[in-house]
Amino acid sequence: MIYEAIDEINRSLDPEQALDRSTDTVLFGESGRLDSLSFVNFAVTVEEKLGRIYRQPLSVFDLISAEELDRWTVADLAERIAGVVGQDGASR
Repeated sequence: MIYEAIDEINRSLDPEQALDRSTDTVLFGESGRLDSLSFVNFAVTVEEKLGRIYRQPLSVFDLISAEELDRWTVADLAERIAGVVGQDGASR
């Protein structure tokens, strides 16, 4: 589901900004490729997909603000989402 959101956001980005489909991809913070507006679009896309799949609201921004990390990767986000929804494989 996170990779699907990456695919969607990549369609609107310049090639040098495009995100890799990897658990190590930095989404937010140091060495991240997304500007603030692109990150907001990515987060909203993830939230919409989560709402459709799990039928419960979840805020990416709440997950990020709950922990102070210098950077957030796909793996970090997937781990937090899985913890909230109680499912494994949130990065799909």
